[in-house]
Amino acid sequence: MASLLDAFLANWATPPALETSFQTLVTRGANSVHEVRRALAGRPSRLLTVTWTPTTRAELVRLLQMLANATDTEVVVPLVMDQAKVTANSSGTTVTADPTYRRIKAGGLVVVHGLNDVANAQVRTVNTVGGSSFTVTSGLTGTITAGGYAYPGLACRMILAPRQVTLQTGRVGSVQAVFQEIRGAQALPGFETLGSTGAFSTAADPDGNGTYPVCTQEPDWSLPPTVGWARDGYEVDWALDRGVYPLGDRPRFTCSATWTGTDRATSVYMQRLFAACGGRLMPFWMLSPVEQWNVESKSSTSIEITAESAFGDLTLYTAVGLVLRDGTRIVRPITSRVDSGSTYVLGWSAAATFDLEDVVRACPAYFVRFQEDALTESWSTENVCRVRTSVVEILSDADVEITNIAERNAACECFTPLDLGPIAWWRQDGDDVTVDGANNITLLTDLVGVRDLEPFNTGPTLVPNELGGLPVMRFGGAGALYVYDPAIAVGTDPLFLQGGATNPFPATVVMLIRCSLASPGGQVAAYYSTYNSYINHRMTPTAAGWRTVCEDNAGSISVVDTSTGYTQNVWIMLTGYFESSTTRAVRVNRQTKVSQTTSKVTWNPNVFSLGDAYGRAAALGGYAAITADIAEPFVFGRVLSDADHLTLAEYYEGKYGVSII
Repeated sequence: MASLLDAFLANWATPPALETSFQTLVTRGANSVHEVRRALAGRPSRLLTVTWTPTTRAELVRLLQMLANATDTEVVVPLVMDQAKVTANSSGTTVTADPTYRRIKAGGLVVVHGLNDVANAQVRTVNTVGGSSFTVTSGLTGTITAGGYAYPGLACRMILAPRQVTLQTGRVGSVQAVFQEIRGAQALPGFETLGSTGAFSTAADPDGNGTYPVCTQEPDWSLPPTVGWARDGYEVDWALDRGVYPLGDRPRFTCSATWTGTDRATSVYMQRLFAACGGRLMPFWMLSPVEQWNVESKSSTSIEITAESAFGDLTLYTAVGLVLRDGTRIVRPITSRVDSGSTYVLGWSAAATFDLEDVVRACPAYFVRFQEDALTESWSTENVCRVRTSVVEILSDADVEITNIAERNAACECFTPLDLGPIAWWRQDGDDVTVDGANNITLLTDLVGVRDLEPFNTGPTLVPNELGGLPVMRFGGAGALYVYDPAIAVGTDPLFLQGGATNPFPATVVMLIRCSLASPGGQVAAYYSTYNSYINHRMTPTAAGWRTVCEDNAGSISVVDTSTGYTQNVWIMLTGYFESSTTRAVRVNRQTKVSQTTSKVTWNPNVFSLGDAYGRAAALGGYAAITADIAEPFVFGRVLSDADHLTLAEYYEGKYGVSII
């Protein structure tokens, strides 16, 4: 990890934005309102967009040089929206700065500097966190003077070159860049542990099966919320006519709104709620922002209300929400409805614990979840943040099944693939894939940042809902995806950065694959050089077993086979190890790695191909394209350990529902 990306301060006129994204698989029955939500990652991913505005030409040049060197390099970026002012001179291992409502956590990184001393900022690892100070594991260099700042350190990579460089006078300007967090042990914490309710007002769900948070923050009325109701249904064909059959006994409430904090506590409230819910995974209560009831009387078992307008159908509402003078929100499930003429009496099961004169608003309460797994927080100062998000009602928790809760409750310790440090990761199940009108893949974006795959001939087809409800890539024996640069000179090594011109090893390639033909053949993946003929290393299926192959520039081939023969139409986890120029290995699922050592030349790769041995190599065209389905390949710039291999296998199993034995 690089020690620090220079602590240039953010330009608050262009607010820094932090996007937090969970991964939740939501599946719905075709002919029912039953919903299954499944957590796919225990820790969110984060993207930070920040704009710097240097005040001198020298600062601008230093900033541009720093960003040029930071691309694809692990760095630490100060999270300026969480800055805590140093209130007393600090030295040794104690920093006197208030970490409350800031993502400063034990084990995480922190960036500190003294008053007017940003250029000498220091990076340390947090040891303990207290109410008005925190300690670090290694002593500070010198004294951090009062008036300086401490920031959580975002361990990340710059995934894009500066998107915008604006010269204001010819000598100074502003620079915008985007960084992706590296989700290792020092990753930022969420504001709340998943599923925690201790920091929130709570209420039981409509069926009494659990207790969930109650959202207590009002939306920003300068940006009015949008509310509506949507009825689920499915299309049916009645012989000569068609129709839509409605599902459920009533429409779902939906709301899209903006929340703007006015101080530190309110500015982080929605982020805390979002983290506690794990994005779309867990439900919570929300009081209607637009509907209004007047409370006429109450008892221990009921409340009498009138409405500002006609009630309509009160069966739409399953709970009543009350707002008290001190801001407390109370939610009570409705157990009965009695029309008294000018008023309605709503029964509830729990005794009242408030005074009637303290009620400032009564309205319907909805049992909802977030509609998106991503939340972007945009900060205009260190204390004012704005977020916009949408929610959708859950008609009844009897119609909801939530899985992987045990894993998600240990959110700060759960695995994500970035924890293993891949040098390339291609995922076909999100916004990282681009297709044409025939659903052929035209671009597969590398989540690590720099090795996007393009098609040769016709790219594979994206097949939806094929594996665990997620799409896969279908290679039809006629094309490939590749990373390719024909202009690479001898002495450079763009694909595997850890090696030199003549020694690009080691590397490990991992993926899920299912071959479709009874007679196996074709190349699964390869990396090779177009310089000095076609020296290459590749993986391929044969009747004898899955194998890795090395072919030198004289056409001499050496092979290492697994002990497991090829099986048609079975999903497996295939791992190819290229440990050195003379040592290779292959593994199927969790079986023992099969290794072989041979005498082969070293080489300088400028192509990585998926689904074909040669892809778009100069003058060679396609070669031995495979017929197979492939999901989520990785490349690591090291030999993957047995422990890491097992961790990745469990990731595949949890996400795709495959059995890797």
